[in-house]
Amino acid sequence: MKSIRLKTASFFPKTVRAIGAVFCIFGLGMVWTSPIIGLLFLFITIVLFTTHYGFEIMLAPNSFREFVWVLGWKEGKSSAFKAVEFLFIQRGTFRFLTYALREQEQPAFEGYLKFEGRNEVHALTDVDKDRLITKMQALAKTLNVPIKDYSEGNPIIVFEP
Repeated sequence: MKSIRLKTASFFPKTVRAIGAVFCIFGLGMVWTSPIIGLLFLFITIVLFTTHYGFEIMLAPNSFREFVWVLGWKEGKSSAFKAVEFLFIQRGTFRFLTYALREQEQPAFEGYLKFEGRNEVHALTDVDKDRLITKMQALAKTLNVPIKDYSEGNPIIVFEP
């Protein structure tokens, strides 16, 4: 069974990951004085830095799954599809927390997969359109589908397999 996996976004915002870096420093310092507490801090750091959202397409049974990845365990429900028609890009916004715990928005581009007989599924987001197209080209080559750009209004084919 051939599958394609993508890491779509970190689960925890930057502020929480910054706290994880502080936990790492405390954990490393405490390993020598109180090993159990130090290892607990290091374990929390690993969870904060590695937990992420992901997307997986299984080509043999034609199914996909959006999941949350925590220490190798993926939680998410699989859904079947007939075929992937194309990938497409459209304008969107990227929301994130600043270190001051304020939410901020930035213009971004979002990449989607369009399945036959159903709506689209979000796969990737990037603030740079060219970088997003580069990321999506590898997926488009594997799936043998075109990439359409809807960010300027009318669709423009930016990649043809």
